[in-house]
Amino acid sequence: MLRNAGKYGGVDAVTELIRKENPDALHVEEGDSETLSSRVFLNQPMRNEPAKGFIRFYDPVKAAA
Repeated sequence: MLRNAGKYGGVDAVTELIRKENPDALHVEEGDSETLSSRVFLNQPMRNEPAKGFIRFYDPVKAAA
């Protein structure tokens, strides 16, 4: 669902729909159970999720071209 929304610019709308249907699906845990800050992502996260790092840098200017 999110992959198709990304092609057409509707990621925020789909994310909101997922949050309404299943609030626990998209979450950032806090405290001892938080794991995102120790992960390395292939692509740079689009939002400010905690992360140890990423492999591919996202350049919004290049993406818009």
